[in-house]
Amino acid sequence: MKRKLPDIETLKELHFNKKMSGREIAALYNCSAGTVYGYFQKYRIRMIYHSIKDLNFENIKNLYFNKKMSFREIAKEYKIGQTTVIRLFRKEKQKSRTSTEAHSLRSYHLDITPEIMEFLNGLLLGDGCIKYTKGKKSCTYEHADKNRSYIRWLKRIFKELGIFSGPIRFIKINPGVTGVLDLGVIQL
Repeated sequence: MKRKLPDIETLKELHFNKKMSGREIAALYNCSAGTVYGYFQKYRIRMIYHSIKDLNFENIKNLYFNKKMSFREIAKEYKIGQTTVIRLFRKEKQKSRTSTEAHSLRSYHLDITPEIMEFLNGLLLGDGCIKYTKGKKSCTYEHADKNRSYIRWLKRIFKELGIFSGPIRFIKINPGVTGVLDLGVIQL
């Protein structure tokens, strides 16, 4: 089914006067950003794009180093692409975080109580799996099981223990469906 966008005048109003990006307009009309960009191209209207010259590097540097924001978060704040922020850092010859440092910021720290340790040991005897990251300073926990209600129960128990997980993914593996619960990165 093709998405119905409003007339071109409404789109111009949203983009030029209300300063909405193509992504924001797409979210408003429940379509892809490509559809919005294609519509502007069809009517030969140039959209406003931010160039590196328009950006205040000191502000961006403050967000990155002092507020510990990622390139993605900064890009979202400025309504620009993540690559633009990366190019700006390279242009200014500014060093960015190493992958280990970035990883450490994204993870959450967990004090493993004896109760949690006992619970995890029991899961590891079943279908649980702990994977260490490269520097072995943090890890991820995954659990796979055919029983969907068990995976949902696990998610609830982890939440009660203060461990938040990502969404449950259901993977079709013959002859059944396996639910995978990924807890993301836990800093050790």
